[in-house]
Amino acid sequence: MKKIRIKKVCLVCGKMFTVTPSRGYAKYCSYECANKRQSRNNLEKVCVYCSKLFVVSPANSKRKFCSCGCSKEYHRENNRIEKICKYCGEKFFVYQSETDRKFCSKKCYDKSLIGKRTAEKIKRVCLHCERVFFVGRNGKHRKYCGQDCYAKSQKGKKRISTKIKVICQMCGKEFEVYPFEIRNERKYCSYKCYWKSLTGKERENTKVEIVCLVCGKEFKVSPFEIRKGRRFCSFECANKWQRRDRAEKICQYCGKKFFVISSQNFLKFCSRECYFRDKRGRPARVGGIEKVFEKNILKKIDGLNYEPQKYMESFTGFVDFFLSDYGIIIECDEHHHRLSRQKEKDVSRDFTSEFLYQYETIRFWEHEIRESPKKCIGKIKRFVNRKRAIMA
Repeated sequence: MKKIRIKKVCLVCGKMFTVTPSRGYAKYCSYECANKRQSRNNLEKVCVYCSKLFVVSPANSKRKFCSCGCSKEYHRENNRIEKICKYCGEKFFVYQSETDRKFCSKKCYDKSLIGKRTAEKIKRVCLHCERVFFVGRNGKHRKYCGQDCYAKSQKGKKRISTKIKVICQMCGKEFEVYPFEIRNERKYCSYKCYWKSLTGKERENTKVEIVCLVCGKEFKVSPFEIRKGRRFCSFECANKWQRRDRAEKICQYCGKKFFVISSQNFLKFCSRECYFRDKRGRPARVGGIEKVFEKNILKKIDGLNYEPQKYMESFTGFVDFFLSDYGIIIECDEHHHRLSRQKEKDVSRDFTSEFLYQYETIRFWEHEIRESPKKCIGKIKRFVNRKRAIMA
């Protein structure tokens, strides 16, 4: 089905153009013609500040400045009021909205406050050490110069109780309360009396006696705790109950006994240290980019002895390859080594290995290993030759 088009004539250039029925209101063939039509009534004006010519539409005929910058500069020069600083006596200018301002800068304002603050301070003498000290208006009741003097003055003194005796409005029993509790309108000696005053009945004891699953001891719990599934009288009994399913295992490295839960039956070592110590004695497994590096680069260098996945006791970790004859560490870095946190770890590790243990580190990116193995071989040979020259 062919699209229906309507022919129209442009009001500016007189050119014929076609539109769809939905755009039947169109009068111009392009944006350029529409802009020309709109700009025919534009007015030329001169900027009051920089005297530059600029064009405005009839709606903006009252505009006086060509830009916001000119408007700001004009008002700065013409609408400012001259004032004198109360502290330093220098002249400064302010806007009409800042007529209450008294100081030329924050420095002058701060310096003016120093005299006021010292004048407001009250002179006091410490009751313990008899040292003179100054306090503000809020500290006029202070008697000691510091916390140490107060603590020393209170040694050997009996603390005077501030509690007040009150009679319970429910049971008539006499009990002691602090002054703030009277202000909070405390009227009853206990929660039982408070409950009785509200309901007219004594509160029923809803606690139920149950037996501990571990020690067999009877203890009381609320219905809420029963719904939550409480079955033990204490944390000790709960821990003993959890340990009942633990299996005893023997560490493959040190022979020490250790306990594991049912989901950790695969564990063979009692600690991480035993795992790493055992791993040092096992043949190393090389995979991923390290496998490519070993096959395409290290095996093509004649007479080069290396140890893959070598455990270094100096900084408690594994390195990808270690050239023990020359003290050179080789690392194959993948994309995660570009992260800022990993970069910091790599830099600190290289620093410790070089300056504390005299091991040089060579790092190769994954794209270097895959795309330019010859360059990698040349780099390793240069390091090896330099080490031979030093050792000779």
